[in-house]
Amino acid sequence: MNFRKWIFFFLTIILLFPIRASSQQNTQISDYVFLLDTSGSMVGLPDGSGNVVIFPEVKSTINAYLQKNIEPPANVFIYPYDAGVHDPKMFKIEKKSDVANIQDYITNLRAEGNETWIYRSLAKTIGEMKEFREKHPNEKHIVKIFLYTDGKDTERNGPHTMKSVMKDYSLKRGEHDWWLYLCTLGSEFSDEDKKAVSNTKRAKTVRTDRGEGAPLFIENKFSTIDFGNLWEKGSVKRTVLLGLPDKDKMPQDLMFKATAKFPELSSQSLGVQVSPSKKFKPMARVNLEITLINFDHNEPKCKGLHEFKIELTTNKPFVSIVPDTINAKFLYNPPKTAAISLPDGKEYPINFGELNIYEESDVVSIEKLLLRYNNEAREKGGILKIYYDLSPENPSLLTGDNLTINDEKNEYVTVSPKKKEVVFKVVANKDLKPGEYKGKLYIESADITITGKGLENKQDAPNIKSVNWSFEIPSKPLPPWIWVLILLGIVAGAFFAIRNKFKPPVISDLKLDVRKPESNEIDLAGRTEIKLGKDGEYFQDAQTSFTIRAVKDGVRIFAVLDEVTGGEVSLKKADEPKENRIIGEERLFDGDIITFGNYTITVTSFSLIRE
Repeated sequence: MNFRKWIFFFLTIILLFPIRASSQQNTQISDYVFLLDTSGSMVGLPDGSGNVVIFPEVKSTINAYLQKNIEPPANVFIYPYDAGVHDPKMFKIEKKSDVANIQDYITNLRAEGNETWIYRSLAKTIGEMKEFREKHPNEKHIVKIFLYTDGKDTERNGPHTMKSVMKDYSLKRGEHDWWLYLCTLGSEFSDEDKKAVSNTKRAKTVRTDRGEGAPLFIENKFSTIDFGNLWEKGSVKRTVLLGLPDKDKMPQDLMFKATAKFPELSSQSLGVQVSPSKKFKPMARVNLEITLINFDHNEPKCKGLHEFKIELTTNKPFVSIVPDTINAKFLYNPPKTAAISLPDGKEYPINFGELNIYEESDVVSIEKLLLRYNNEAREKGGILKIYYDLSPENPSLLTGDNLTINDEKNEYVTVSPKKKEVVFKVVANKDLKPGEYKGKLYIESADITITGKGLENKQDAPNIKSVNWSFEIPSKPLPPWIWVLILLGIVAGAFFAIRNKFKPPVISDLKLDVRKPESNEIDLAGRTEIKLGKDGEYFQDAQTSFTIRAVKDGVRIFAVLDEVTGGEVSLKKADEPKENRIIGEERLFDGDIITFGNYTITVTSFSLIRE
């Protein structure tokens, strides 16, 4: 492979590597600035100089980069230069097809200049980019400047040096996300120029003849890290999502380092740790855990709000995180506190008691909450937000007419440290149904720590405390005549109960089905006692007599056969296959068969059933 092909190969790497992390794309705009050397040396002039013709390959590589990597919205600036900048052009990329216009422009560029004024051209470009940024103050832009040259600056006694241009670049860049890469194509800057660039933040030189310095941009969007109040805290950890490019585009041994730019950190016994601190395998994203450590958290430090920056760097000279700083802040103040309590030593929950709405139209019950602030809260102020819930599970739906805080019917009230008490009032009226009413009273603050015995923490919200409240509406009292009716009912019930207690039991549905000597049915329902057989009500022609009587056993009534005289009475149980057996006294059940003399009868009753 000849020298010219090596130049083309390394230039391709330089242009194809500046990609963005896909996981962090957002609406920010990238401004790509290409300063392209159009001196004759780029096409081998003058003849016999030994200069290599690389201009067509450079243009082709830039066009390939534009097609592959530029995504809208973006701006592309082309600054051809030799004896200064000539024919600059800006292209606004609103859709992918807009890239074709840039490629046409680059393709038609010619390298015919006799000078290579690098310093003057770079200074002019930096100044114009500064002016462009000032015209769009409300937009977030990342400026990436690429300068390509195959030689050294040839302007004799010019107004600029690399050192002065780098100083100007630092001033005009300020805190914005600007990046400058000076790419040498087969040549090298002087040691003095390289030193000036290396001492400038976000400026680097790239020697493409050795394939070094393929610039990789890892673009992210970082929010300010808020470590909160470090008072009496040993450490606070926060996680930052770092988006990375595709793993096949990222060095395998890439490592990150986070450095806190805060001179007062060490003097206040504070430090920063970041994890992972060792190299890690390429992946789509990495969670950087940044921990602010308060080594002496019991020692007093400088109170107030402190802001600092965390600078992100890598172990690869030409791998840059954009932006490369994360803003961070923390407070070091004693916490503001407010103690909430009930008067007279009462304890939570708040119980308004029983509210009798039948003796007067509106019944009012009041409970006060006492507020006690510490000095920090009284001096620096703060707001307590107090509100209650109106649970639909209550017997009636409560409204702002029933519950008020400081006589306000709003959904919530705010209280400053000037207030020493809060009045929580219940107004019960005749629209409320009887029953127990319950709910919660919430006290919330974004900057005041709320304390109090018996206060409950709201789930997943440590800055919100709650306390239960309740009251009861009794049932409506009955009129006197209703009480008279109730008393009469009680007396009548007692009379019938006593009468039934002493009333002899009766069998409600007893029947005797006569089988022999002839079919017949005798209804004995409702009888207490019946004598059958000789001298009885039925079967008088029999020699044997017996009695069937009702007997109460607990809540059940049974039919019992006894007092057998003048002969024998046999009984065959309905649930037994045995023959009749002679009995003297026995309980009867449905289906039993009684035999005496020449009579055979069956007992029928739906209530006389064995259990």
